[in-house]
Amino acid sequence: MEPASVLSLGISIWLAALAALVAYRFLTGRIATAGLYCTANGGPLSAERIQLLIATLVGLALYA
Repeated sequence: MEPASVLSLGISIWLAALAALVAYRFLTGRIATAGLYCTANGGPLSAERIQLLIATLVGLALYA
């Protein structure tokens, strides 16, 4: 196996483990998500934050 392949595999494993850790912490509540889509002063849903979330997910889907 070439060194570049080993490095690529190692980075892929590292990123997958990091994603799994973040997902686990979201599911167990260790990362607070309350008010994530609301305005800074605790108001109702913020259209800007929802739009940014959608744009991020679309960008991720197009990149992958």
